Amino acid sequence: MQTPTTSHFQLRQLVSPPFLRELHHFLWTEPCMADDRIDVGWNCRDHAWTLAFLLQFFGIDSAVAHGQAFFASGPTVKQEAVSYTQAPHSWLVAKNLGAIDLSIKPAFVAAGDRFSVPIKWIFLNGAAPGKCETLFFTDENAYRRATLQLPERRNRMGAAYLAEGYERLGRDHFESAARWMDSSLTRQLLNLRADPSGLYAALLAHLIGFLQGRAPSLAALPFRDAWSALASEQPAFRNLPELLPAA
Repeated sequence: MQTPTTSHFQLRQLVSPPFLRELHHFLWTEPCMADDRIDVGWNCRDHAWTLAFLLQFFGIDSAVAHGQAFFASGPTVKQEAVSYTQAPHSWLVAKNLGAIDLSIKPAFVAAGDRFSVPIKWIFLNGAAPGKCETLFFTDENAYRRATLQLPERRNRMGAAYLAEGYERLGRDHFESAARWMDSSLTRQLLNLRADPSGLYAALLAHLIGFLQGRAPSLAALPFRDAWSALASEQPAFRNLPELLPAA
C-alpha cells in the first residue's frame, strides 16, 4: 500500500521505530495516582494533539476522534486470552486516509502489574502486526459485542474503537494546548513552565525537524532533561508555516 508523500515527507515515517521511540519518550509518563485511581501514563490526547498539528504542517487534514478503545489477543496454545480497555481514549482520523493511533505502547507497568497491548500501532485503519483485525464503530452496542467476541478468537489479535465524537483542532487548540489536554504529562510540565502550551509547540517543532533529518534524537536523555532541552529552545509561531486555521 502506497502512502501519501508531501514535501519530502512520507506518511509512513510516522510508524518507523525511531519516530515512535522519540514520540513515546516525550508523551508517555510514569504511572501515578490521580483521583484515587492509577494513571498508567498513556497520554492519548497529547499524542492526538501532536499528530494533528504535525500532519497539518505537512498539509494533511485530520480530526481527533474521542471515545473508547479495546485491544485483545485470543487464546493460543501457550497463552490465555488477554485484553485491555482504554477509556476514555482519543486518536486521529486523517481525511480520506483513515484512523491513526500512535499512542499505543505494547507493554507497560503500573502499580507493579504488567499490562500488554497486542498491537504496536493503528495506521490508516490497519495495525501492526498485520494479522490484527481492526474494527471501528459509532454504535455502542456493536462495539460492546466486539469487545466480547475478540478475546474468544483463537490465535487472533484485534482492536475495536468506538468513536463518540470528533473534534477538528485549530489555532485556539494550538495556543491553549495544555488546557485542552489536561493530562498527567501537562501537570508534570508545570514544573518547567507556568503554561506548558509552549512546550508542546517546542515538541512539535522538534518532531518536524526530526522527521526532516534536521533535529537529533533526544530519546537517550532522561525524560525531564529531554523536555528541558526543548524548553531552552523557546519556540514561537514563527517556527511553523501559517497553516493553522482560524479558530
